[in-house]
Amino acid sequence: MKIIVVVLSKFPAWLLLVTVGILWSSQLYSADGLPELSVKFQKSGLSVYGRSVVNAKDGGFLLAGGVRDVEGPHTWGWLAKVDHKGNREWQKELGKKAQDSTFNSAVITPQGDALLAGSVHGEYESGLEQALAWVVKVNQDGKVLWDKVPIVGGRAARAVDIKLLDANSVLVLITAKQDLKDYISVLKFNQVGNEIFKKEVSLPDSVIGKFIYPLPDNGFIVSGIRFSPPDFQNKVWIARFSEHGDLLWDQTLLDKRGKPLAGVVLPNNDILLARLESFGEGSRGAQLSLIRVAEGGNVMWNKRVSTSEICGISTLWLSGKGKTLATGANCDTEKTRVWIGEVLGNGEINILEKIISISRAGIVNALPLDKKIALILENETGLGDAPTWLLVGSMSEIE
Repeated sequence: MKIIVVVLSKFPAWLLLVTVGILWSSQLYSADGLPELSVKFQKSGLSVYGRSVVNAKDGGFLLAGGVRDVEGPHTWGWLAKVDHKGNREWQKELGKKAQDSTFNSAVITPQGDALLAGSVHGEYESGLEQALAWVVKVNQDGKVLWDKVPIVGGRAARAVDIKLLDANSVLVLITAKQDLKDYISVLKFNQVGNEIFKKEVSLPDSVIGKFIYPLPDNGFIVSGIRFSPPDFQNKVWIARFSEHGDLLWDQTLLDKRGKPLAGVVLPNNDILLARLESFGEGSRGAQLSLIRVAEGGNVMWNKRVSTSEICGISTLWLSGKGKTLATGANCDTEKTRVWIGEVLGNGEINILEKIISISRAGIVNALPLDKKIALILENETGLGDAPTWLLVGSMSEIE
């Protein structure tokens, strides 16, 4: 049996008035997708939102994101810990000495500590009144072991993704802006917070980083968005780096506008990306495609996802049996049905199972864990002091 962890955020306040209890109300999810465990996080006057959930070393869950002041413009980094039974152990707000702070990504170290990537804005320890990338390490009790605000130049810097490279080092992807141009930096830290290298990637046009993927040779791949000539519209960009952070090759997918939604490195170091194609303003008319890129940047195939069952791909990962799996949502605007599917060799997706149904919610992110899948869902119309929900449900074993 596998476990699914779902984080729901920004639900409207009226949902809390259901008399029988919101956790068992059909307003939240349908009877054919009931969770086994549920936890609500809420603070008066604050909107709580989750951006990352990871499996703690003790079998519990660590949630990272932010809390937003309903009456004002300020946001603070937010962490919460629950045990494997759903009992709340602690929740904390970090970065309150800055005007704004938030966490975008989290990872658990082999020792059980958590590394967090995000941003702070306003006067911080550096004395700079600007947006800064923020990297924090906390122990299993949420105590800050160290935090860094690496200066990467420019302004509006934020750490968007963090991944363990090995037991002793971590990669952090930072996107920043300088002189109206976006660029990325990749930093490598050891476990005590010492910087091993910092590499800035500045191309002739703007690049916004989204995800970073470590490779077995200690190199890494970055995916993001590039605004390339001749039309300077957003195109998916992929780049391969050596273990020392040197750029080996990069590829811009010029055929369609779009942005990367998820990716996975395959056993032969090919990368599989899910792309949201955009043909106009907003999401109307947008379509999905799967793209496989080989070493050197050669596109092996580019497959449009045509099934009406699939309106979003939240994550791609490899199963223990070597299958390439995906999870996402269906196209029903009234009831989100989360699915698990296998990506076949020709780029088609074979839906293996449909799991929890949730009314009026969209998937923000999905993170596969050890024998678990963590899904972050969000009600798009949520206002006020909205809570975040942690739901745990089961699904059949996928070989």
